[in-house]
Amino acid sequence: MWNSTQNKVSEGEIAREHMRVLEEAVQDCLHYDIRTSEVYEALDYLQNKSIRSWGFTLFRQGLEIWSPTALKDGLKLIKQHLNV
Repeated sequence: MWNSTQNKVSEGEIAREHMRVLEEAVQDCLHYDIRTSEVYEALDYLQNKSIRSWGFTLFRQGLEIWSPTALKDGLKLIKQHLNV
């Protein structure tokens, strides 16, 4: 049997990584199709951490109708919801 150290990742680090994914997606939305599984996973994870959902709904609508403005506004609201 092998032995390895356990590297624990805090909830805060996970949330920051998911927020980074969303921020990067908004920055790249004018140049690339950002509708990836990572973006949707980040939305799901962060939405489960928030009691408000309007920013997440707006962000998802921006993805579906491809509206960079809605993506930016949604991200701004998400940050407010999560106090980032």
